[in-house]
Amino acid sequence: MKKLVVISILFIALIGVGIFETVSTYAYFSDLSEELTALSKSVITTPEDKINDSAVEEADRIMLKWEEKRGMFYVFYNNNVLNSLFDRITQAKTYLHGGRNIDARASLDADSFFASTVARDILPIPINYI
Repeated sequence: MKKLVVISILFIALIGVGIFETVSTYAYFSDLSEELTALSKSVITTPEDKINDSAVEEADRIMLKWEEKRGMFYVFYNNNVLNSLFDRITQAKTYLHGGRNIDARASLDADSFFASTVARDILPIPINYI
């Protein structure tokens, strides 16, 4: 009987950790998508070939936030998808640093969509298992 109780407790703890991981990761990628959308909207007001310092600072902050969490994500999720997202965000950041605002906006819009897609792929719904 003790073994059954211990195994049940461990099983419930494992389920709890899985739920926490799913919810927190979904929230992170949803927030990332919203941050990228907001950054894209701030870039639209800047003329082409003019560097928007606040947008550059925001892009740097987003990259630092990504760097802090990246290691955990690579353990649980598809590395190719995460590498692609990282490359896209880096590309948008490079456009911002160079003042290529039209390219940065297009890239940020695509990055936002991609991040929201990653967030939806994390959810344990039947379509994600096909």
